[in-house]
Amino acid sequence: MSSLGAPSPVKQEPDTKGGDENSLATPDIVPSHDPQIVGHDSASPQHKSTTVDGQGMWRSWARVFSKPESACFDLLDNCFDAVLRQNGEHAAAAANNEHHQQGKRKERVELMALGDTALSIQNSSIRPIKPLETALTVYKSSKNSNSQEQNQQNATIHEKDSIGENGVGLKQGAAALSDCSLVFTKNKNVLEIGIIAKALQSSSGVYLPSFTFVLYNPQEELHEVIDKWLAKNPSIEGALEQSFVDMETLVVDQVVQLADRLWKGDWEDEPHVFLLVLCNLKTGIGTSNQKNDHIMAHDLMKVSPAGAFLNFLKTVLPKHYINLPLGQLDFLIGGERLEFAHWQRRLVEMAHFTVPIATRKALETMDEETWDQVTDDKYLLNIYCGFDAVRLNQNVESNGGPAPCQLLIYSCRAGRLIQTEVDARHLLSLGSSGVDFTQGLTVIIYDETGQLPLTPTKDAIAWSEQAYGDVHRSNLFTWAGAVAHYYWRYTYSRFGKVGRVKEIMRTTIQNFASEADGAGRVTESLKDAQFTTFQGLVWKRRQAAVTKRWLIRNVAKNLTLSQGSDTLLPLTQERIRARGKKRHIILDGPKAATSTNSDGATVNTEGDEAGEGSSNEPRSLRRAVRDVLAFLRDLDEGKLFELPVVVQAPNIKEEYLKSISRPMDFHTIENERLETYQNVNEFYADLVLI
Repeated sequence: MSSLGAPSPVKQEPDTKGGDENSLATPDIVPSHDPQIVGHDSASPQHKSTTVDGQGMWRSWARVFSKPESACFDLLDNCFDAVLRQNGEHAAAAANNEHHQQGKRKERVELMALGDTALSIQNSSIRPIKPLETALTVYKSSKNSNSQEQNQQNATIHEKDSIGENGVGLKQGAAALSDCSLVFTKNKNVLEIGIIAKALQSSSGVYLPSFTFVLYNPQEELHEVIDKWLAKNPSIEGALEQSFVDMETLVVDQVVQLADRLWKGDWEDEPHVFLLVLCNLKTGIGTSNQKNDHIMAHDLMKVSPAGAFLNFLKTVLPKHYINLPLGQLDFLIGGERLEFAHWQRRLVEMAHFTVPIATRKALETMDEETWDQVTDDKYLLNIYCGFDAVRLNQNVESNGGPAPCQLLIYSCRAGRLIQTEVDARHLLSLGSSGVDFTQGLTVIIYDETGQLPLTPTKDAIAWSEQAYGDVHRSNLFTWAGAVAHYYWRYTYSRFGKVGRVKEIMRTTIQNFASEADGAGRVTESLKDAQFTTFQGLVWKRRQAAVTKRWLIRNVAKNLTLSQGSDTLLPLTQERIRARGKKRHIILDGPKAATSTNSDGATVNTEGDEAGEGSSNEPRSLRRAVRDVLAFLRDLDEGKLFELPVVVQAPNIKEEYLKSISRPMDFHTIENERLETYQNVNEFYADLVLI
């Protein structure tokens, strides 16, 4: 049988007349509550609404996220938090002989389109799901509600590891994607249903009702229980009727079908299940970021809005989460299993470094003996480096330009992407002129333990919210720059000193593009994988003479490299030696610049056939100019011609300008003159002035 009750812990007969004279929002809604269940409904009089303007609060929630996918990421954070074990939980699970013991079977997260405009997000949970009364309370997240249930140490670890857990993110994410959402939870035989609906909000208060039912035979009892519940709550039934697209099926039957999914198919044996149904997805979902992520607008003509949004998520999610346990989690979108191994399959010579980050003490003030050592006031940060051959190839083919160092910052257990710097050379003190660090270098910072202060929407770092945040930021990027600088210089040194080394390096890396995505078999998540590592690094700190920024650089000469078994695209000596067939720069002009590499091969721009580099082809001309500059920069080891003379020697500025009215240098050509060239002779005229 099922159990329906009243708000009070004392069992009473249901109020069949409906209504609650103390209600501030929808008096016709009567929550059910059973004395066997600990806690109150969020719809009980004392929790039913707030004095905050409910309609205004809804508008605020709906505008929190700049893009619909960001709202979806916040909802998925809740799923991952539910299926991932926190630190120390493996041992506890084994000791308690829980249903989900490590290695038994996989946890599950599934996204499905329900018709053309509705979407469901469903996941199992390794622990009992928090009451919806807690999750749907305004201004409160259930993330922090269990500190009294655990000892302080476990609570602290849990909070640092979590990135979401059915709290503020649930309310805001649902409101951003839909004007009416249903939340279902199953904890063994206890069913809870919550409603997040715009239609239920009023100027007198926020109303997010939830209801609890005890079911002993769900297959037989669901329809009767939900039918009685909706009959007593016509405003909820009305809100659902407006949002359900299927007008031919009764609201009660549709709700029963949704609730029944908690006990059907692959979910039947799951003791704890969470299901969110987003009804009538808002206009624009699936199109907000299509141009940037290669999702064509005509996809919407082929599939439904819900289907288009799911297709879009398939393309972006593998890059957006980097540390989901591949062997312990099934993640499905529309029945298709997704693999979270974007960078493992894409980065050439992927390497792993760990560095100590101090959060409160500036680099220059630390003791000489311990500044680069792990101490109590520092945490270990994971940094991964590699060369993105696909990005490099795309840049070269699209505009002949370089692919500068890119920085990506991920945080917390699931490894969610927080921030991306498209060109991080200046941020990491790598030098932003010339072609150094432009061969697709990619730096990944993984803040596994949640040390970075994130914004509420988790799409940026709120340094100002943390005490000594500016110090923390400076230390983190200085160390990241040190790692990136060493990694690039090491790779560069492997190509020798003869010929146009940087051009050869770029071409060699670019040739991996066709092998990315299909390389090898990924068996471990990012954290557990064995990538290439370096032993014997000796770091020294110093202050830059011009910028006065503090730098960290490796000074060791003899290092040990351990090739990682999970580095799927290794930059082997065979690949380095095979630096290409005869290649040459083709320019329409009096001279053609060529060079020879250490293997005796002549080097040119990639992919140019006879005549393609003519001066009447703007793209080929720009490509050729960049190649000539790269060649000349290799010869200019002292950087004498990189910047204007009047900048490098301001004391002779006046006299110099009397002789040279239009100074020229490599940097000016590349950043100011390149786009203006109509033919190669204009480029030659500028070269003469250097």
